[in-house]
Amino acid sequence: MAKLKQIAQKAYPYLPVPLQNTICGAYGKREKATRFGPAFRRHLDFLTESQYWTAEQIRTYQEEKLREILRHAVGHVPYYAAYAERIGEVQTVADLEVLPVLRKEALRADPAALLADNVDAGALIQYQTSGTTGKPLVFYRTPDSVAFQWAVWSRHKQRFGVRYDDYHALFTGKPIVPAAQRRPPYWRSNPPMNQLIFGMQHTRPETIAAIVAKLDAEPLRFYTGYPSIIYQVAQTALNAGLSMQRGPHVIFTGAEPLHEFQRTAIEAFFGCPVTDQYGTSEGVANASRCEHGNYHVDFEMGVIEVLPDDLGDDPATGELLMTGFTNRGMPLVRYAIGDRGKLSDHPCTCGRASRVLSKLEGRNEDYVLLPEGGKITRFDYIFKGVAGLEEAQVVQHTPGEIDLLLVTSEGFGAADERKLRAGVRTYVSPHLGVNLKRVAAIPRTASGKFRAVVNKL
Repeated sequence: MAKLKQIAQKAYPYLPVPLQNTICGAYGKREKATRFGPAFRRHLDFLTESQYWTAEQIRTYQEEKLREILRHAVGHVPYYAAYAERIGEVQTVADLEVLPVLRKEALRADPAALLADNVDAGALIQYQTSGTTGKPLVFYRTPDSVAFQWAVWSRHKQRFGVRYDDYHALFTGKPIVPAAQRRPPYWRSNPPMNQLIFGMQHTRPETIAAIVAKLDAEPLRFYTGYPSIIYQVAQTALNAGLSMQRGPHVIFTGAEPLHEFQRTAIEAFFGCPVTDQYGTSEGVANASRCEHGNYHVDFEMGVIEVLPDDLGDDPATGELLMTGFTNRGMPLVRYAIGDRGKLSDHPCTCGRASRVLSKLEGRNEDYVLLPEGGKITRFDYIFKGVAGLEEAQVVQHTPGEIDLLLVTSEGFGAADERKLRAGVRTYVSPHLGVNLKRVAAIPRTASGKFRAVVNKL
């Protein structure tokens, strides 16, 4: 099956558009079954009610779920066996501080140690992400945890008057339209998911009129995707003097921070509100905006803690640690996601009693200018499946080319170099020059933060 998938991926850019649409539909049918099956509908019914629970109900629920996942972890996950005595002390969320922080390095080093021995390994879904650091990370999730996360995200959509299965546009970094394509259509259709898909590779001045015309012609209820890509569409269209007659009801963004300058441009062009949620690929925790703009912690998914540090002036702001409730296949306890934030108990006028993520400091990224004239911020796709890659950074010093700074370990070789170059051609631009540079370490900012993309132009 894996070999067949690789062959299909290599052949996809050369297939006629109708066949590419067929492949998108086949992928959508499979994903729909995982995301939106009976378990999803059961979870969404529960979540629609629980969002208005009282603070006491929330506290009781979280403590019960916390004790439940810890009993499971210590009884069935090798990594946690060493902490059995300390885990036995945890009765409340506040007691979690007696347990060690789980760093991504531990997950990378030995993912098998975090797998539960009483869960069917064959039923687990493998995910791989480089995150924003370029470090490959492999983890596993149960189908039920995936369905639960999509139910949380769908509840967020309900708050703004749309359903998850309404006709919508998806803006993605995946090369759904081959980067070398030079004429419309710059989109593909996914009927099972009821969506039109637009890739980041074609948000350029010479393509924007066709994209806007397609968006305007379709009765799309909402848009969703990376804010950087949707912003690029909006800003390019504004610069071209274009306008929309029929914009969406609302736009949802995720996976990256939504900056105010992006929100301003997106709302100015599409004429609708923009909202977002803070989530994780690992599915350990989530926070969704309410109608008043606050990030409410989706307490049903897990616990979010703030570990104080000395990186800022606010002692209440610190590293975010997350303990998930839903993934019994690979439970993550006090997992350091890599972001900083601050929690607030101040009541929200929306009526929801869940805590608010009042400050969020994710990683801000630069962009790379493409030879074709577009801008790209997301490069994580090119690092997936590259062996022996510890860390990577994209740097642009001159127009038309980039440097890939690579921290490598044993196992990284010429085949991986070819894979990286091919990834840039496929996912980013066939005309962008690539210089591979192996380095001992990636430089950090003055505050110690990692930057995935650095533009020196």
